Amino acid sequence: MKKLGISLIMLALLANCKSSKVATAAPAAYAPSDEQLKLAINRWPGTASVELVEGNKIYTNECTQCHSNFPVEKFTEKKWLHEIDEMAPKAKLSPEQKTKLTKYLLSMRDTKVNSVQN
Repeated sequence: MKKLGISLIMLALLANCKSSKVATAAPAAYAPSDEQLKLAINRWPGTASVELVEGNKIYTNECTQCHSNFPVEKFTEKKWLHEIDEMAPKAKLSPEQKTKLTKYLLSMRDTKVNSVQN
């Protein structure tokens, strides 16, 4: 009888835990805005949208291995360039990945800063 009571309590706790979990949707896929792509192309002629998408993936996946991602507008361009130079070897980024990350961060930063100023 005692075992049955304990089993019922455990079953109730498990049922309660299961029902309290909320399903979360996968984050929406990132796509650069027209403005961000235009800024990137003006700065780095020949930049393709896919480079910014890959830069975003690097930022959201690689950079979060050790710390959270910072809002891109939080740092100046000079500070971002310093951080990228400092962190790329630690994250074991290839030169190509570092370039994509730089294009993503600086064009996204400029997009956000421009939207605040307008």
